[in-house]
Amino acid sequence: ATTEIYTLSLHDALPISIGSNAFANCFTLTNATIGSSVMSIGSQVFQNCPILTSVTIGTSVTSIASSAFYQCIRLTAITVDPQNTNYSSVDGVLFNKSQTALIQCPEGKAGSYAVPNSVTNIGDYAFYHCTLLPSITIPNSVTTIGSYAFYYCTSLASATIGSGVTSIGHQGFFYCIRLTSIAIPSSVTNIESSAFYDCTGLTAITVDLQNTNYSSMYGVLFDKSQTTLILCPGGKAGAFTIPNTVTSIEGDAFEYCSGLTSVRIPNSVTSIGEYAFAYCNTLTAVYFEGSAPAVGSNAFYYTPATVYYLPGTTGWDSTFGGRPTAL
Repeated sequence: ATTEIYTLSLHDALPISIGSNAFANCFTLTNATIGSSVMSIGSQVFQNCPILTSVTIGTSVTSIASSAFYQCIRLTAITVDPQNTNYSSVDGVLFNKSQTALIQCPEGKAGSYAVPNSVTNIGDYAFYHCTLLPSITIPNSVTTIGSYAFYYCTSLASATIGSGVTSIGHQGFFYCIRLTSIAIPSSVTNIESSAFYDCTGLTAITVDLQNTNYSSMYGVLFDKSQTTLILCPGGKAGAFTIPNTVTSIEGDAFEYCSGLTSVRIPNSVTSIGEYAFAYCNTLTAVYFEGSAPAVGSNAFYYTPATVYYLPGTTGWDSTFGGRPTAL
């Protein structure tokens, strides 16, 4: 590996692409300037370049893979030549040219960050592994938060979601372990599965009362009618009783709720999704007040619970969802 790359270029008449993993694991690479003949930057091109601090994008680049700078933990600035017609940068963050899409925040960026008001879309993996950002403000202009957008932002303790957001993508806030609360505005109509997956410090999800698709009670996320329990925050602890309006517990709903000790399930519940109570390693008792509901595979995966049921109810066997049962 070289200590610096000043220009990556071929003859101007021969535009080139930088292929996947081309400079991966270049442990002494400190900065990279992408020459004017380069048109495409492939996936994981600079993966695990641990002392890479800056990248300059040339005029001709038209395509940058979302994982191009994965595990560049000291990368603080991605700069784009002003003549580039596809991309731009502000404060070291990569955007599309019109700055309506935030594409990539470098992993080494530190301190609080406010997304610019021009942005309408925070792209997939946009803040992936940005472990030094303690707070992020998302303006009302943003309508979509992509999948894995804030994946593994382990310092993120505060996230303010603007009132324009309509969609939060799959595992959008995955493993944001210091995030303690999140407020869902009235505009949100779609929250993908596992949006707050493995957020073990999250104790409360609150939903604006004007939201027509979602609601919350006791910090737990439900559909508007509270017939479907969607997500219990990972930091919720102790005993929890599911409201008797609930008929369905979604897959992953209680996954990684490592502080829960017991759950009481009303007789209104008729179905429990896959991995609903997986990895609840202190959950020792689940009390069912009605007959056995339909249960998805691995509903109690790596969870030590005993399932208790009432005399006179039906459908029970010696095990339920792979866990032992008892009256």
